[in-house]
Amino acid sequence: MSNHMKKHGFLLDVPRLFTREGTDAYHDIHFRPQQDICDEALPALESPDGWSAEASELLAEQAASTIPASLKAIEENTTPSWLWRHVGEGKGTSRENSVQQIFNRIAGAATYNAWKQSLFSSESGAQNFYDEVRYALSTRLIAIEPLVLANLGLNWAYGIKRPLVEAKTKTEAIVDIPNTTIDAVIGGNLNKDARGKWQKTLSAKSGTPVTLRFSDVASEWGVASVGTPVMLDLMAFRHNDGAVNIAALRHAVRLTVMLMDLQDDAAQPLRLGFSNLAPLLAALTIAYDSEAGRTMAAALSAVITAEAYITSADLARLRGLGASYTQNREAILRSLRNHRRAAYGDHNDYEKISVLPVPLGLEKCPDLALAAAAQRAWDDALDLVRQHGLRATQVTAIVASPALALFARSATQGIEPLSTLVTLQQSDEDAFSR
Repeated sequence: MSNHMKKHGFLLDVPRLFTREGTDAYHDIHFRPQQDICDEALPALESPDGWSAEASELLAEQAASTIPASLKAIEENTTPSWLWRHVGEGKGTSRENSVQQIFNRIAGAATYNAWKQSLFSSESGAQNFYDEVRYALSTRLIAIEPLVLANLGLNWAYGIKRPLVEAKTKTEAIVDIPNTTIDAVIGGNLNKDARGKWQKTLSAKSGTPVTLRFSDVASEWGVASVGTPVMLDLMAFRHNDGAVNIAALRHAVRLTVMLMDLQDDAAQPLRLGFSNLAPLLAALTIAYDSEAGRTMAAALSAVITAEAYITSADLARLRGLGASYTQNREAILRSLRNHRRAAYGDHNDYEKISVLPVPLGLEKCPDLALAAAAQRAWDDALDLVRQHGLRATQVTAIVASPALALFARSATQGIEPLSTLVTLQQSDEDAFSR
């Protein structure tokens, strides 16, 4: 990073929205051991009060790591003592027995890497990021695939070296559906190829997740299917009056992209999605199957995607371009220009798109502030990516993950409707409503 950038403050800015300076991130969260874990070989995992036994059990099985029984700090004169790395001493082992240990190592590793690269202007900036991430993870504002959590931050926290892995459901079936097959299914004129693809979808084993990938559309918009699955709980991002807390939502997106990028030197693809859209619409008294409901979903998606690209561009400016952006710059910029056009409600003027999108109409959105924020965010995203490029070119997706749904206690994932007219949601005390 150049001295010019440091001098003018072009560093990662992390304000406090979820936590208070001088107060531990977990101060307002009551933790207790979950005693009803079925596997006696696993210790009870200390978790926040609001978590279900199933969520704690899932993390105990998939995310908690075997660690050295004794640790020693590696002193570094230029690094704050609370960010020092640790390594094991002796031959004994134990196991993580609190979600605090899991979230501390994940947030700590990212903060340490950013500190070593001089990405924070001060120690307080590093502390802000560390605290905000830990709070967001422990309250499940941000939910990361448990199998991914198992491998993050181990070297920083315990001196354990493992490769960064991407979680993938072992039984997940991915079926590519081109436009010709879609047209054939809708029109009822299935040729041999189309019939084969459609039968492959219908014949998936009961209970096996099937991901339909609209391959032509995905290619034109630059959408990939790989990456780390992460979900934001939309029901948690509300003001006291129930309206969407746009600042908190954008802040959580920024924390997520930074957290995952700072785990490694190589830019990792990300599948940042959301849960509880249908319950949010119900709470706002907006019909799910309505123009207002679809416009709200589009506005929320636009804000999340634009903010993710803004953050990735900031990271590219500070950490260097991702290889995928260097190889596909023109196609990526074309896709982002199309995104911006859709956010501004354009109906025609798109580049190399065979199926025109349904644009976001500002006048049709029940939350005008949200729609306006989406448009401003896409202005910023396109401008920053033009200037600085991107670290990760894949940042968002409609995520469907049974493990994430169980862990995050999601009534719905992505754009799913509610399966019943009555559902139990988290209390107002659990939601972030500042």
